[in-house]
Amino acid sequence: GFGEVFLAEGPDGLVAVKVVETAAWSEREYQVFNALMVSEASFLSTLDHPSLPKLRAFFAESSRYFLVMDWVSGQTVEELVKAEQRLSLDEALKMLEQLLVALEYLHDQCRPAVVFGDLKPANVLRTFEGSYRLVDLGLATREGACLTGDFAVYSPPYSAPERATGQASAKSHDIYSLAATVIYATTGFPPNHGAEANLRKSFDSQSLCSGKATVQRLG
Repeated sequence: GFGEVFLAEGPDGLVAVKVVETAAWSEREYQVFNALMVSEASFLSTLDHPSLPKLRAFFAESSRYFLVMDWVSGQTVEELVKAEQRLSLDEALKMLEQLLVALEYLHDQCRPAVVFGDLKPANVLRTFEGSYRLVDLGLATREGACLTGDFAVYSPPYSAPERATGQASAKSHDIYSLAATVIYATTGFPPNHGAEANLRKSFDSQSLCSGKATVQRLG
């Protein structure tokens, strides 16, 4: 994802505050990001699933955007692997099952369908009670949305290779990223699909997708 996440004290306990600073961005980057950020807040305000963060507040101040979400204590899969705590096969299957339930909610129960967009080890949290959750919906979009040009964002090597073409967001992208995350969690190494160099290159101004994100403001 992008931005920084801070732990803060809210009226009802601890919260996670995601802050994105846009002051140094171009007008084009800001316009595209503004649509994405408002869209993300709209998604989060209606999502209600135990494996997803719950949005408590969304606001902007000067060039900064703030998303306030419930804080969940635990460790990300990335942190676990770096601490030499790779998942066993049974534990990986448990994670897979729980995250598939979360994706089923986003893909099949939400209307319109939501694509998580940035599923990777750093965005999968294992709570201290042992359950798995998705965190940081910073790149979540409605299915078919398209981020093009200089503000297409992805996380190689966990992004599906077709993301490099600017293809519209699709449910299959989340499934690919989940599989890549399971590989990392069990082996300690990210998958190498041979397209990472292409994923890092700049996008052309022309995109292969024609879908446009529908932006709705809270309230």
